[in-house]
Parts: sequence; C-alpha cells; structure tokens
Amino acid sequence: MGKKFENILKESIEIFQLYGIKSISMEDLSKKLKISKKTLYQYIDNKADLVKKILRYRKTQNEITIKENLKTKGNAIDNLIKVSVMLKQKTHCFNANFLFDLNKYYSEIVDEHLANERKSFVEKISTNLNKGKAEELFRKELDTDLVARLYINNIEYLQKINFFNNEQYSHETVFSVLFENHIRAIATPKGVKYFEGKINELEITKEKNK
Repeated sequence: MGKKFENILKESIEIFQLYGIKSISMEDLSKKLKISKKTLYQYIDNKADLVKKILRYRKTQNEITIKENLKTKGNAIDNLIKVSVMLKQKTHCFNANFLFDLNKYYSEIVDEHLANERKSFVEKISTNLNKGKAEELFRKELDTDLVARLYINNIEYLQKINFFNNEQYSHETVFSVLFENHIRAIATPKGVKYFEGKINELEITKEKNK
C-alpha cells in the first residue's frame, strides 16, 4: 500500500467519523481530502469499495499491533491482557455515526470483514489458551476453539450499534467486565491469583460502574 493511499484511508476515516458515511458524497469526500475525484477514483471504485478497503486496512493494522504485543515477554495472562487492551481500543476507534452507517448501509461488507477478522483472532486466542494451559494458568479441560470463539464473539458485540452507549455504562466499563469475567471463567486458582495481582495495573479495569 502506497503512502498516499494510506493517507486517503486515514483521512476518510476521520471524515466519516465527523459526518457519517451516508451523508458524504464522493464529490464531498474528494473536496475534504483536497484531491480531485479523478485522483480518488484511481484508488477506489466507489464508496462501498472505500468502506471495504478501510476495514481491510484496520484489520491489517490490528494484526501488526497484536504481533508486536505478543513479541514481549510474559505468560498467557500477560499476553491476553495486552491483546485485549488493543482490541478494546480498536473496537472503540469508530464512533456511533460511523458504526450506525456501517451496519445499516454496508452490512454485507461488515459481515464479510468480521468473518475474516474472526478467523485470525480465534487462531491467536486459541494459541494463547493452549499456552495458558501449559503454564497451569488456564483450566486444561477447556474446549480451546469454543472458548476462543465465544470471547471473540463478545468483543465483536461491542462493535454493534451502540447498545451500551448510554449514561449508565461506558464502553470501557462494559469491556472491563467482559474481560474480567472471561479470565475468571477460564483460569485455574493459580491463574486467578496471578490476575488479581495484576488487576490494578490494567487500563481496562480502572473505570468502575456508576
């Protein structure tokens, strides 16, 4: 991917965050990007194609971040914390306007994107679960594939139209509860003890329910 195209994707995300996707025409977009429509169409076919490429770009960035996080030393819980914090930040990177238009007008593209992303994340979470079993931090009887799929499904749910976007529960609070429940459900007593020793250090557990 060339730098110019990457900048178009990044700036398009910012524009869609401000105005939504539906309300911005290709002409509007080219003006806000400060490029001609002809130049814009050298990189994309139409708005749907742009949406697809934005989501593909985000997936690639997520995978790079996960790979970098997993390079650092630590046990399975340490690794899961790092990846989950990243996933929390990524699921919250699109605001309500963007998410609403994505799910309403581009549902097929979103479903295809989530299916591709899910496969990648399930593989990585499964690897983490097997590592945790070997370290006696996670219960050995766990169905690794099923647990990984359930966890990713719960994280995906946070990307849906703002079900939790109200005054009672913030995105951070919901994610914190989801993550802590997941750890406590899969961990051995040794794993729970280790997690409780780390919990106050975590960004995702600092915000409490109102």
